[in-house]
Amino acid sequence: MVRILSHPNPRMRSTAIYATRSSIGKAENAEIIAKTLTDSDEEVVRDSILYYGVVPHEELLPYYKSLWPKYKDNENIAKTFLGCLKKLKLPKDHFD
Repeated sequence: MVRILSHPNPRMRSTAIYATRSSIGKAENAEIIAKTLTDSDEEVVRDSILYYGVVPHEELLPYYKSLWPKYKDNENIAKTFLGCLKKLKLPKDHFD
């Protein structure tokens, strides 16, 4: 799976994220998710958030914090960020 997430075509990377959205243990694969959150293509990053969700894993918090300003005004995506914070028992303003 890591190989397809490194494919040169961003559409293929997004497709791989979609295809694996329910088949990977997300908490166990934080490193893979971090790779998708730092992708050079904005759509791949957005698709990672939409398809994998905001995984409540402490290792991923810095990545989410860096993305928060871009997505905090998107009601649907912001809910997933806040849900992650709730699961980790962190305050709602943790990303601010």
